[in-house]
Amino acid sequence: MKSEELLGKLSEERLTKGGVRRGKFKVSEDSATIEMIRDRALSQEQALLDAGLDPHDWEIYQWECTEWDVTMGHKSTRAGVQRHTNYRIACKARRKKKPAIAAVLEDIGPVLAKVRKAPVRKGRPRLPSKNKHLLEIGLYDHHIGMLAWEREGGENWDVEIARNAFVGACDQMLAKTAGYPVEKILLPMGNDFFHVNDDSKSTPRNGNSLDVDGRICKLYRAGVESLLSAIQMCADVAKVEVLWVPGNHDPDTSFYALMLLHHAFAGDKRVTVDIDSPESLMPRKYIRYGNTLLGYTHGCDEKVSQLPLIMATERPEDFGKVRCREFHVGHRHSPREDRVVAGSVQGNVSIRTVPSLVPPDGWHYRKGYVRGERWAEAYLYGEEEGYTGTFTAWAK
Repeated sequence: MKSEELLGKLSEERLTKGGVRRGKFKVSEDSATIEMIRDRALSQEQALLDAGLDPHDWEIYQWECTEWDVTMGHKSTRAGVQRHTNYRIACKARRKKKPAIAAVLEDIGPVLAKVRKAPVRKGRPRLPSKNKHLLEIGLYDHHIGMLAWEREGGENWDVEIARNAFVGACDQMLAKTAGYPVEKILLPMGNDFFHVNDDSKSTPRNGNSLDVDGRICKLYRAGVESLLSAIQMCADVAKVEVLWVPGNHDPDTSFYALMLLHHAFAGDKRVTVDIDSPESLMPRKYIRYGNTLLGYTHGCDEKVSQLPLIMATERPEDFGKVRCREFHVGHRHSPREDRVVAGSVQGNVSIRTVPSLVPPDGWHYRKGYVRGERWAEAYLYGEEEGYTGTFTAWAK
């Protein structure tokens, strides 16, 4: 008997197959009660099977097995008298909880299928030029899944608002840089792109309580759809490289999204999702483009004053050959730029704290972490001249 046939009802029936003399099963969506009388002992797995439940999906958490002997034979002559042992099984079972990522991947399957069938759109026209450029789409600390209420913190923020803001800002940045010959677009992802790392609704390191808009499957799907849309838009303009920078809110969920993006764009020569380079899984990343060396980290661990020396130590050859050196960090949500000398190495390094589109939630508002206008920034770098300019996408 299948568990679907048992949902929400009580069934009693005499069974002889498999040694079951009598069975009584009560099964709901997530729990089950099983009572059986058998002529032999059995395992917990077999008890689930006899009740029509799949042991891969169900587990027994309360188990009782008792036994007693009975004598059987002809009532008057006592011919063929035999002694038998009966076993009474009484147990309770529950449906196993699937790991969050397993449920997420099941839910996101239809989205991937839709993306693979999506037609390639015509790219925006770009002015012809020999002076090529790298464009970074700086959508940091987007916190998809955060819940903010305007009557508590001044502005609303939920999954739908976050998704529209992400795709809309990417479109703004591409439109404002349409006059430049961009040959490559860099899209750092992670950096607290997701607000949570699992269904605990707390930060993974410190366990701080978070205001969350729904289950992780809901926000994960919205986040992946946002990334897929943004990457498609960028790929219509130039080749795209996706770079993973883990944040303190989403070190696992952002990595799951990275792997999903890797499979979604497998075979697409326009898009590279970095999971194979030696530093692809490290918290700090570096990109060399012509006369520019760019470093990336979330900014929750290293001291800002140490980043130039770290860059010079980890990339000494590139550091000495370029004239434009920058480290991009997130975490603080507010823009800032510092210029720091890398120890004894002669050469300044710009530390850009990249702004965020996200408004304050209730906790941040109570603590006084408030801002006026909110915006995101894109950065343009010429192959020869290095840093060319900053382009702003305002929150709408």
